[in-house]
Amino acid sequence: GLIYAVLKALTGWMGAGRRARHIQGTLVLLALWAYAGVTGSEPSVMRATVMFSLFTLAAMSERRVQPINTLCAAAVAHLLWDPAMWRLVGCQLSFMAVLGILVLYEPVARLWKPRTWVLEKVWALLVVSLVAQIATGPLVLLHFKAFPIWFLPANLVVVLLGTVAIHGALLLIVLYKVPLVGDMLTQGMKWLFLAMDRVTTFWANAPGAYPAVRVDMFGVWLMYIVIISVAAWWLWRWNRLRWLITAAVATLLVGWWMRTESAHTRALLVVYDDRTRTQVAMQNGRALIGLDLEDDHDRLARKLERHARNAGCDTVRMLDRADLLGEVPVVAGSTVMGGGRWRSPGVDVMFVSRWAFPHTAEGFHADVLIFHDLAEMHFELPPGTPRPQHVVLAGGLPRRVRRSIVDWCTTHAIPCHDLRDEGAFLLEHSPRKVGNSKTVAG
Repeated sequence: GLIYAVLKALTGWMGAGRRARHIQGTLVLLALWAYAGVTGSEPSVMRATVMFSLFTLAAMSERRVQPINTLCAAAVAHLLWDPAMWRLVGCQLSFMAVLGILVLYEPVARLWKPRTWVLEKVWALLVVSLVAQIATGPLVLLHFKAFPIWFLPANLVVVLLGTVAIHGALLLIVLYKVPLVGDMLTQGMKWLFLAMDRVTTFWANAPGAYPAVRVDMFGVWLMYIVIISVAAWWLWRWNRLRWLITAAVATLLVGWWMRTESAHTRALLVVYDDRTRTQVAMQNGRALIGLDLEDDHDRLARKLERHARNAGCDTVRMLDRADLLGEVPVVAGSTVMGGGRWRSPGVDVMFVSRWAFPHTAEGFHADVLIFHDLAEMHFELPPGTPRPQHVVLAGGLPRRVRRSIVDWCTTHAIPCHDLRDEGAFLLEHSPRKVGNSKTVAG
């Protein structure tokens, strides 16, 4: 939008005649699409490029422009170009943000009339940020499992600095080779982007910046029903929508309560997708415990952080190989580890490696056998071994070892999950239904 406005201003001297409009519009279109190509044609950039291209074509032909119609035309153009683009998070957020601005900006902006020019500009930026956040809020919760509490002050500063940055970048392109002026612009842009980075980092680390909130797709639809109904009730006084709003909010709250109750009784084993390291986590209720067998705690810590945010739990402790192989049991949360085993109220896991291999057939009796850190198979699995529910092959196992274990699993009809081929392994146990578990590869 800034590029469009700058180019319109720079070419305004041409006048308003038909020939001038065509020349001006052609220059603007070339610049817009060149910018889209340079920036990689991201969904948000393409949405804006298509919309402003339609504005330009309308001006060239002296037609009126309806912004919502233009947004819909941009959406159709996107889907014709790539029907799967609607699945991209950037595409969803971009279109919903603009739709929220087009529909809600004017009604919200009229709630207060600032007395000074500065307050008027600040109020306009705050309203834009607010209505865009309202329109995208349910999608943000669905995809990122958190809500940005400090979005208003952060956006206020970032939009102001970003506006200056775009104009400064255009000046820098033109004046870069000018002695002294180019150096001053370069240094000024450097300080500007450093300031923007400091501001975003400050608000990202502020207290309660991203409280974890989880919703499913059904919850997203309920939230949009509430938003649309409240907007229609407010704008057009459709009082009958109050019942729909009440029912949607009640259903949403009941759904959150049910998911919260389910989370307290959840038992989940995760073997993370990694071709070189064996990293495992056990979730019991709100507690998340990690096990790192490769002495790479930082890498596992990042995985646990994402897992905890997505599942709405807390990382209680991180264990290592010494805890797994120790003779004295280690208690972490509601789990117990030691002697090559890891037990929780819902899952019993046996780790099979050159360091820990059961000497009796009974030693293989577990819900899950995880084979890792085996260079060779100098042994045969004992006949009559009690069948585990699942066998998991870590990513670092040699091919011949994997083949031997797969053959044994096939012979005994045991599900075998190979991390190299099938991705992460999940085993979930619900204590409410005995024996209820499921595995998901991905």
